[in-house]
Amino acid sequence: NQKIKGQIPNSELFSQAWRDLKGKWGISISLCLLYLVFSVIGLIGGIFITVPLNVGSAIFWINISRKTNPQINDMFKGFNSYGAALKAKTIVGLIVIGGMILLIIPGIIWGIQYSMVNYIIADDSNCGGNESLVRSRKMMYGHKWKMFEFMLRAIGIILLCFLTLGIGLLWGIPWISTAMAKFYDDIK
Repeated sequence: NQKIKGQIPNSELFSQAWRDLKGKWGISISLCLLYLVFSVIGLIGGIFITVPLNVGSAIFWINISRKTNPQINDMFKGFNSYGAALKAKTIVGLIVIGGMILLIIPGIIWGIQYSMVNYIIADDSNCGGNESLVRSRKMMYGHKWKMFEFMLRAIGIILLCFLTLGIGLLWGIPWISTAMAKFYDDIK
């Protein structure tokens, strides 16, 4: 009885994420606020700070999604895979910029193709930068349109959050992030 990858509808992923956040809103909002603080600091340090924080945040959201023990310090565990995360982010950034120069659409497709890199590195700290790109490309094969639809749904949630002068983002970002971790688990 093998699971067919990518068969859970995005609407169900978002519903599951909302349920998984029950009792975890406080720690999730705290992580978002802490991430915001470090992102502001990251404006000075640039990708050298934000890249490992992105991987660490992916660890946190995977832990929420899998109902394991999420901790605020998960956000800093991305520094354990610093080299792989930085290499992968640099390569993906160059690929996406190249795609954007080639008429925008290739950049969007390639951005979606490599959207699982942080989750792959978060889930396997021994995974290297190049390997995470290859695994993301293979993982997203046949699921790019589903991710595009997921992103449209996430944009809708973010726009609704802005109607509350941005306060809704404290709930919207954890919801979207947990749903993204569920998306990752659904297609891996």
